[in-house]
Amino acid sequence: MPAVKANAYGHGAVLVAKELNRLGIMASCVATVTEGAELRRGGIKGEILVLGYTHPEQFYMLRRYRLTQTVVDISYARLLNAYGKKLKVHLKIDTGMHRLGIPADRKEEIARVFHYRNLVITGIFTHLCAADVRTAEKEKFTMGQAAAFDRVICDLNQRGLSCGKIHLLPSYGLLQYSELAGDYARVGIALYGVLSKEQIWKAVE
Repeated sequence: MPAVKANAYGHGAVLVAKELNRLGIMASCVATVTEGAELRRGGIKGEILVLGYTHPEQFYMLRRYRLTQTVVDISYARLLNAYGKKLKVHLKIDTGMHRLGIPADRKEEIARVFHYRNLVITGIFTHLCAADVRTAEKEKFTMGQAAAFDRVICDLNQRGLSCGKIHLLPSYGLLQYSELAGDYARVGIALYGVLSKEQIWKAVE
């Protein structure tokens, strides 16, 4: 699920996404609903996940452009459900970044979202925020994130709830922790041949 947010990091979002479609990649992610709408107007096919917050006044765009919205927390899940029309969503689970997502230890809240009648859950994800360099300290933290995420998935499976597509790897996660691969990898900066850490270049040479 390549990240083509911020105009594909300046490379041209529609241009990049069209080439990805041509290569058979039918999933991508963006930061905002307007970025997703731009891709649809450019003829991009497949699932487009909006990673950031979409204001309720723009919920209609999610349906008009067949976009999938991230559930950023439990109150936002209620807000999306209250829209009254079916919306495709991916749940974000907070496993340690503490920016967006439902905390991984709130299993009852997470499970409750699956019973909201207007939310069509097609995926669930987290973000490995310390995967840039595989030092002992960062590896411990990252593997802890992965374990917390896995516990959520196992709990949902035991409840008979379908998680849909599972994903947790960003660019550095894919390069450093490929063993944690799920259904998608949200490759962003690495897609364009760029890495920001000298240590990573050495690790992948």
